[in-house]
Amino acid sequence: MSSKEHETKLDYTFDKAVKTNYIGRTSKNTVIYGGHVNKEWSTSLSPHVSSYITAIAMDSMLQHYSTRYQKDPIALSCFFFDKSLFGHIIVEIEDIKVSNKGYCFSRATTWQTETVTVPPTTPHEFEPSKYGIKTQCMITMGNLREESGRTSLYKEPQMPDLNSMQPHPYVSMDSLIHACIDTSYFPRQQITHPDGTTTTRLHSMVREPISGLIPGQPELHQLLRFVDDRPLDLKSIPYWCDVFIPPIFFLGANETEQPMFFLTMQLEVFFKRIPKGKEVISSFVTHTTVNGRGVTTGNIWDREGDLVAVTRQQSLVLQKGNKGPKSDSKI
Repeated sequence: MSSKEHETKLDYTFDKAVKTNYIGRTSKNTVIYGGHVNKEWSTSLSPHVSSYITAIAMDSMLQHYSTRYQKDPIALSCFFFDKSLFGHIIVEIEDIKVSNKGYCFSRATTWQTETVTVPPTTPHEFEPSKYGIKTQCMITMGNLREESGRTSLYKEPQMPDLNSMQPHPYVSMDSLIHACIDTSYFPRQQITHPDGTTTTRLHSMVREPISGLIPGQPELHQLLRFVDDRPLDLKSIPYWCDVFIPPIFFLGANETEQPMFFLTMQLEVFFKRIPKGKEVISSFVTHTTVNGRGVTTGNIWDREGDLVAVTRQQSLVLQKGNKGPKSDSKI
């Protein structure tokens, strides 16, 4: 990417939010980058969606590989260890396997702290003992533009019908993201009025018991784009893979259940093609939730209908007051 192209990218809100700067190489032969977790990209008290932190790590990884043959992410598997914080963040990159023109493997670890207020500007100023690990990502790098080989599409996932979608804002994110969602999978509440008439109300996120609720189905189909019309690229794909209302919430909650929370444990992204355009179409389905652990699978298309990524996420479905699922939990 030329310096002019880089400056143009940084005009977009997303790129400003995930921007990292090279700090240097450590005595362990790892390299570190510094960034900032922006409160604007949040809902309530924590950074919005786990993949915002992953996107920050991806920004560092793409810089790390910018002069190599392998400029594109091929696969990503990210593990989330602890709640992220607002403020400065360190991304440490360790090369696991390097190659001339084959696939490469690197690990990106994100570090944050509440005790160090001044971000390090040199590798010597970074003291891991004063930080905690927030995520670890294993990333495979390659060159999608030069890939060749067999392509087989058996029972290929079908892009959802865009005509069935309607504008639907994401809570606290409508200034950054424009969304259209197929609401036919949402749960509905049957409301009886004093005059005996009834009406039906849609609910997009049911985390606690609601009287008269008719459960929906645990799947979500949507079209998304950045409000500032930032084009799609490989750096933004991991972010879009985690922008969704947890489908498990569409099933509602029993009257005896406490409010539910959805915490990401692991996020996987498999990159298939370089995306085009400015809109992303995504489908997410939660087929299984067992003992409080839900697995959601997703497919990501660009506006031209090309499948650009496949994703999978394992999350904890917790109830208020619980730190983890019990062996006999039923959700």
